[in-house]
Amino acid sequence: MSQGGYRRYDPTPGQPPIRTNLAWAIAALLICFWPAGIVAVVYALKTRNRLQIGDYGAAARYSRLAKIWCWVSLAAAFVLVIGVLASAFS
Repeated sequence: MSQGGYRRYDPTPGQPPIRTNLAWAIAALLICFWPAGIVAVVYALKTRNRLQIGDYGAAARYSRLAKIWCWVSLAAAFVLVIGVLASAFS
C-alpha cells in the first residue's frame, strides 16, 4: 500500500494495462457532444478510483464504458454536423 491507503496499479505480466480514457473523455466533453461526454468523464473517473483501491474488475468495466461513451459522443457530434450541413445546403 502506498500513501493514503491506495494501492499502486501494476498489471500482471501478459495482461494489458487498464486505461482510464480520461483524456479522451474530456476531449469528447469539450469538442464533441457534451451530454455523452459528461457520462464518459464520470466513467473515466470511476475507473481511476477503482484502480486506486485495487478493484481491477470494476476498473476494467468502467474503462470499457468510458470508451463506449466517448464513441457515442463522437458519433452524435458527427450526426449533428452532417444534419446541419444537409439542412444548410438543401
